[in-house]
Amino acid sequence: MSSISRLNSILLQSWGYDKVVRMTFYVSKIIISLYGDTKHPRMLRFVTSLQKLSGHLASYRVITRFMGVPLTLGGMEALQPLPKGPPGDEASIVAWCSHLQCWAMLCYYPCEHMAWLTDTGVLRVREDSTPLWKTGCKFWLLYIFLNLVKQFFEIRRLRADLARRHQQTPKSDEEREERVAALRALERKKVTTALQTLNMFTDFFMCWHWSMNWSPFTEFWIGVMGVVGGSAMWKLQWESTAKS
Repeated sequence: MSSISRLNSILLQSWGYDKVVRMTFYVSKIIISLYGDTKHPRMLRFVTSLQKLSGHLASYRVITRFMGVPLTLGGMEALQPLPKGPPGDEASIVAWCSHLQCWAMLCYYPCEHMAWLTDTGVLRVREDSTPLWKTGCKFWLLYIFLNLVKQFFEIRRLRADLARRHQQTPKSDEEREERVAALRALERKKVTTALQTLNMFTDFFMCWHWSMNWSPFTEFWIGVMGVVGGSAMWKLQWESTAKS
């Protein structure tokens, strides 16, 4: 598959197009942070245009999430039933995390929708939309934290599988080829897991910045983390279009 075909296959998906919008938004945020105080007339006009563009891109991303509630409800139907009793083993913890993630997003979407509709003047839920934005981001922060918990177990399983495969002693050429193929698949999965984890951590720190009253990060670093996390996911999507 050619590079153009691979790019087209990504952009035809809504999540792929959103990643392009995300990268544009955060690159703009970096430039605005660096040159927001410029006195040069041309650069000032450019920064002002980027600020307007960023506002429209942010609104676009919010609008595309207006179907988040029904999609989340549909995803909940596909989940395995929760085990009886409190979570104990790995499987039950992961199951609880998945269910709690759905409930977190069911709370996140309405907060974000009402905040955006308030800012655009469509609704007047309250005069200041900031508490709505922050509350929504707190639910998103919970979602990401639960994702990191699940990722911890995924990394632990991956390490165990790699260790088991490395300890195997093949007794025939067929077993040796199978072992090599399995190790290659696990190494690819290791890279995928690392990129996913990187994206989760950048999203976690950005969400902390937006949901809390105090943050150690400036808008510049939020832009950098947005680009880094977006690049990691873009790399994953690009690799997924390659021939196996």
